[in-house]
Amino acid sequence: LTEWLWPDLAPQRALAALHTTLHALRQSLQAGLGPAAADLVAVEGEQYGVVLGPGDEWDAAEFLAAAGALDTEPGAERLERVAAAEARYTGVFLPEWPYETWAQQHRERLERAYCQVLEVAAEELTRAGRPVAAVRRYELLLEREPEREHWHRGLMRAFAQAGERGLALRQYHACRVLLRDALGVDPSAQTQDLYRSLL
Repeated sequence: LTEWLWPDLAPQRALAALHTTLHALRQSLQAGLGPAAADLVAVEGEQYGVVLGPGDEWDAAEFLAAAGALDTEPGAERLERVAAAEARYTGVFLPEWPYETWAQQHRERLERAYCQVLEVAAEELTRAGRPVAAVRRYELLLEREPEREHWHRGLMRAFAQAGERGLALRQYHACRVLLRDALGVDPSAQTQDLYRSLL
């Protein structure tokens, strides 16, 4: 924290500045929230944290809760829930610390949940006859994990449903090249069957 907040100060002065700032933070919280605010900032060894109570919220937890509520039967209600979950995603978790191990596990969990939300959104949008919106979700998924062949198939179907057969066929060829270059394999029989049906 001291290196991030006060990079130009000597270590001892930066540590003193941190303690002064934490004291001021606690006083500000106490002025607004009363005596209960004294326990909001916790210190364990060299770690500092914010202690959230049962009524407190934070965006990542809200997103994970919304993403976890998608395991239901398809339908209009599920499409509404997935849209709400997608809207709660605020981006990569703590992007200012991309290589810190303490944030990595939570970042990966949020990214997996976001991919799940995008996949369900793409499937539901295709099912609801909204292929252009589905295309955007499949493209976001493939940016993250281009080797996921079933996402290529989903994108091919969405393109075809949108009346873009040429783009669907081109997506098959992009998938085939990627799988051969990255993994040394050809597309599965299922993907090849979809390609032939589009032809």
